[in-house]
Amino acid sequence: VSAIGIVLVVSGVAWPALGDLKNPNAPSNAAHGSVTVIADWAPPSQDAAPAGGRPGGEQRCAFQGADVPCFRPGSSWSPSRQCYVSLRDPQPPKSDPVWQGNRTGQIFDCLSPMVPLRHLPPFWAAQPPAAGPPPIELAESATDSMQLQPFRIGITPPAGSTGLVALPTWLWVDAPADNQWASRSEPKTVTATAGPVSVTARAYVAKTVWDMGDGTSVTCTGPGQRYRKRDGAQPSPSCGHVYYEASDRRLGQAYSVSARSYWVVDWAETGIGNGQSGQFRFELESTTQVRIGELQLLVRR
Repeated sequence: VSAIGIVLVVSGVAWPALGDLKNPNAPSNAAHGSVTVIADWAPPSQDAAPAGGRPGGEQRCAFQGADVPCFRPGSSWSPSRQCYVSLRDPQPPKSDPVWQGNRTGQIFDCLSPMVPLRHLPPFWAAQPPAAGPPPIELAESATDSMQLQPFRIGITPPAGSTGLVALPTWLWVDAPADNQWASRSEPKTVTATAGPVSVTARAYVAKTVWDMGDGTSVTCTGPGQRYRKRDGAQPSPSCGHVYYEASDRRLGQAYSVSARSYWVVDWAETGIGNGQSGQFRFELESTTQVRIGELQLLVRR
């Protein structure tokens, strides 16, 4: 799999889970909007084949008859070697006897699960002993952990007020959290890791399409700009609209306005793997109502 596209349409609710592999207690970095997720997954491979199976595809790893986790951060369980295997970094020089005269392949560390943890002799292997999970599954896990949600609509006139025909209406993303809005230059970033495989997902909003309820739509590539009283009757410099008819003949005497944000998630695999990458696309929608009236002047002589 080199690329994949997923289209999900969600109205007014949080985007549902793409996967179950997540750690809700993972540490976060609020300054950069990033979080690291460690996914509980047992890697299938010839050397790290499961000792048994469980319902739903869950795999079992055992040491001396007792269950052990199928992975530790940065390493995967190898039943044939009875240890947690990880790629040695940095790799020793080719003159080191551990290479056994080989010029290709890689050197791996072996960590026993016994307490206290015991390092076993490193070994050479032509192929990684644990291939790790399919990167697409980790990408889904990373995206799921973002808990992306629709944003709250900012609009003039505000709720409870009535705007006027021919006056500019401003549109913006109101007080967005990093799971409600993210730009291409500052995406929301999550890394999911299982054994030796890591996938980093970067999510951002490509555009927002506003359905104004009067038969017209407005497409904005940014979050818009919040209206201030000092802006007066000026049009929005980034995202706005003008109504030319009052809303008194509409259902509820108001225009129904919806804002659909088009999210893009670019993901790429790192670590032991083949550098797979892909992209998810989906939409989240917010709605509100706006009242527009008409001001008539009577001129007397």
